[in-house]
Amino acid sequence: MERFERFEVTSPRPGVALVTIARPEKLNAMDPLFFRELIALTAQLGADPEIRAAVLTGAGRAFSAGGDIVSFREIAGDTARVRRHLRLP
Repeated sequence: MERFERFEVTSPRPGVALVTIARPEKLNAMDPLFFRELIALTAQLGADPEIRAAVLTGAGRAFSAGGDIVSFREIAGDTARVRRHLRLP
């Protein structure tokens, strides 16, 4: 399994993937890297014939605070970049 910056993946029992959003210092806020990694992670889990279920949780005191406002400022004013972010495949 590939390593991710925003997620930790463990297997608490056979056939189960425990996916933890690993950004507790930001209350697991979602940024562009989160979405890119989520796509790659779900593709890997879906391709693994041993995985029958995946559980998504958040590290720390929050599941997720939602969108990371700091990352909104990074792409503000760049219409092409905003469109790419919204259309992540």
